[in-house]
Amino acid sequence: MNPIMRITRSLHLTALEFPALRLALDSYLGDSSAGRGIAVQVPAEHVPTSLAMGVPMLLLVLPDDAEAELQAMAMQKFAVVNRDSPDLLFRRTLICLGTASVSIELDAWNTTDLPALRQHGLVDVGLAAGGSFVVSRHVIGEGLEDLLGTLQAQCACSGPNYNPYAIWSEEELELAASWTQESWSVHNERQHIECIPLVLQEV
Repeated sequence: MNPIMRITRSLHLTALEFPALRLALDSYLGDSSAGRGIAVQVPAEHVPTSLAMGVPMLLLVLPDDAEAELQAMAMQKFAVVNRDSPDLLFRRTLICLGTASVSIELDAWNTTDLPALRQHGLVDVGLAAGGSFVVSRHVIGEGLEDLLGTLQAQCACSGPNYNPYAIWSEEELELAASWTQESWSVHNERQHIECIPLVLQEV
């Protein structure tokens, strides 16, 4: 299997040069939740020619405190994981991109597709936080089938397909019910940034 390769660049790109980025930033500043980001799928024709990419972009706008991790996050490969809620009653499939300290996460059940993945076997990812913008190209190559297959397999036992009562005993569920989100977070020092899908009304 070919390794996932990427071309990563840090850019001094103003929001005026990238209307989709400007609209995403405006939307994020106008309706943001603590610790959350937004995910925008930008068609190729709306990506600035200065980027010279030629494919659609997955634009992720993150909280300011993620700025220091942008370059490191851009160099990572995508992962697909399932995560249970603290009370074990819900299970979500997440598409993740991150480092040891920060994880960017998209709910697979709310994400229609990674841009250009099926058509081109690659995806460009733009990461914005604070005053920085980093773009990377992820060339999936022969790993595309594995990635999509893993995504399908994980979704088969999450979301509406997840039945906690068929997996966990009553005792385990009762114990899990005593956990709060705060107590669960103590055991997860990694920062998790969920990106909520956003559809731009105009570009």
